[in-house]
Amino acid sequence: MRNLPTAFHWHPTGDFGGFSVCLHDFQCEIDDVLIAYTDGITEAENRQHELWGQQRLEALLKSCSRMSPKEIINTILDQVSTFANGQPQRDDVTLLVMRVQGCDD
Repeated sequence: MRNLPTAFHWHPTGDFGGFSVCLHDFQCEIDDVLIAYTDGITEAENRQHELWGQQRLEALLKSCSRMSPKEIINTILDQVSTFANGQPQRDDVTLLVMRVQGCDD
C-alpha cells in the first residue's frame, strides 16, 4: 500500500465560494486499487466521541488488497458503521474505489 499525495484540497471561505486545487501526477499499474474518500469516513464518531481515523482505515485496507472494489466499499462502510454503533454522523460519507485493469488485445 502506498499513499499518494492528496490530489484535491478544499479550502472553504466564509461563503464557501473559494477553493484551491493541488494536482499531482502518479503512475498506476495493473491491479492497483485507488481509493478516494471524504473526511466523513475517517471522522466517523462513536458514542465515546472517538474518531474512526486514518490509522483504522489504513489497517483495514491492508487486509482488502485482493477484494473487488464493491467488497472493499462494503467492508469499509460496515466497519465504520460498527465503530459508530448507531451514533448519528455529522458529515457526508463518500467513497470511491477503483481497480486498474489491463487491456484485452
